[in-house]
Amino acid sequence: MCFALFMVMLDGTVVNLALKTIQVKLGATFSEVQWIVDAFVLALASLLLTGGTLGDLFGRRKAFIGGLALFNRRLGLCALAPSTSFLIGARVVQGIGGALMLPSTLSIITNLPRPPRARPGDRHVGRHLGPRPGRRTADRPARWVDRFDWQSIFWINVPIGVVALFMAVLFVPESSDRAGRDLDLPGQVTAVVGLVALT
Repeated sequence: MCFALFMVMLDGTVVNLALKTIQVKLGATFSEVQWIVDAFVLALASLLLTGGTLGDLFGRRKAFIGGLALFNRRLGLCALAPSTSFLIGARVVQGIGGALMLPSTLSIITNLPRPPRARPGDRHVGRHLGPRPGRRTADRPARWVDRFDWQSIFWINVPIGVVALFMAVLFVPESSDRAGRDLDLPGQVTAVVGLVALT
C-alpha cells in the first residue's frame, strides 16, 4: 500500500522537473505543457469517489490491483510517448488508475485481519522527492533530466510498481462493503462532472 501511495504522490510532482525539456523535444505549446500536469491531477481528483465506490462494491483488492496495473502500464506509455497529445492522453489514463487504487489502500489496511503497527506515511516522502525549494537542490532536477532525458521521470516508478503489483497479488486479501449500496450511476456522473468543473 505504501508503494502505491509513494508512486502516485511522486508522479504528481516529479513531472514538473522535465516540463521544459518535454516542451522543447516534443514541440509542445505552453497550454499543452500545462495539460501534461493537469490531465493527471484532474482525472485523479474527479474519479476518487468513483474509485472508492467501485472498490467497496466489487472488491478493494480487485480495484487496487486493476488501478495499479493500469497506472504502471501507462507509466511506460508516457515514457514512450511520440507526441504531446499522446502523453496527455496517457496521463489521463494514469490518473484513472491512481483513482482506482488510492481509495483502496487505506480500506485494505483497515480491513486486515491483524491491525498493522504503522499506517502509510510514504506518500509524504513521494510528494517531497519531486521539486524542492532551496539553494542546494535547485540544480539537481536539471542535472537528472539532462543526464537521463525526460522519459526517465516515468521509468523510475516502473520497478516500484512491478514490486507493488507482485506483492499485492500474493499478500493482499479481498474485502468489500456492499451492504445496502449500489453504484448509483447518475450520482457518480454528477459527482465527476462537479469535481471536474470545481477543479
